[in-house]
Amino acid sequence: MENFFTNIWLNITSLVWADYLAILILLTFIYISIKNGLAKGIINLSFFLIAIIATFLFYEQLASTRLIMWLPIDEKSKLISSFILIFITVIAIKQFLYKSVELLSKINNPCMLNIFFAFKLFIIFNTLFSWHYLDLIANLYITSVIITNESLRVILSFIAVFSIVSVGLSFMIKLLNISVDTNKPCLLAPFFQKIINYSAMLNVVLIENNEKTLKNILLFTLIGLINGILVLFIVFFILSNMNWFYQQNYWIEAKGILKIFKDFITYIKPELSEYLLFIQIDK
Repeated sequence: MENFFTNIWLNITSLVWADYLAILILLTFIYISIKNGLAKGIINLSFFLIAIIATFLFYEQLASTRLIMWLPIDEKSKLISSFILIFITVIAIKQFLYKSVELLSKINNPCMLNIFFAFKLFIIFNTLFSWHYLDLIANLYITSVIITNESLRVILSFIAVFSIVSVGLSFMIKLLNISVDTNKPCLLAPFFQKIINYSAMLNVVLIENNEKTLKNILLFTLIGLINGILVLFIVFFILSNMNWFYQQNYWIEAKGILKIFKDFITYIKPELSEYLLFIQIDK
């Protein structure tokens, strides 16, 4: 019995910061899953799987676009950056949908959505327009003289175009006395009312099946554990292809939880290297 506890203590003391971080992440996802309930837990798991699939399918195409190409990093880092960006974007869309459903379900006046949709359309249009036409400022001779760093020049040019369009549109709205009506009957009121009704129904579904029975807690724990493992796999998988992490002693001589992920990642890397160009095979 004494040897048993001694071995446990030795295993605990051999853990490094990455092991403790992994345990914390797993416990956090379990807590979130128990708090959110069954519907959100399944949706979260589905979005994680969608994010993984989307990154595999589109990371290379994104890396060759201007959104990534302007970054002052090497080709491998650009591929990794596009991989991370797609994954984060899918998860952000999920959070946006959660917030939208919650807010829309609380609206009583359907015409209030005039402001909501007008603002969203403006942000989307202005973002796309500014990104497409930032060259108008970035390629000016005076801009290249003042701002020699290309990456900084792209960022500031985008901000400048976005600001100019925003100020110009605001001026036109005031000049033409245009307002977004929220009180009078609006043309899209029936359509907006359907959105509100469906959002209210979906919001009810999201908060149901959240009874804290032993059976449900075990189910929520399992879902949270799977979500946490998927996130840790993505994090360690990306880090294992970065030289500054790959060459660290705590990764080379990994033990505990970190070793489990390292062994699994090392095992599947040769297979994944056929689809992911940034993979660094362990030697």
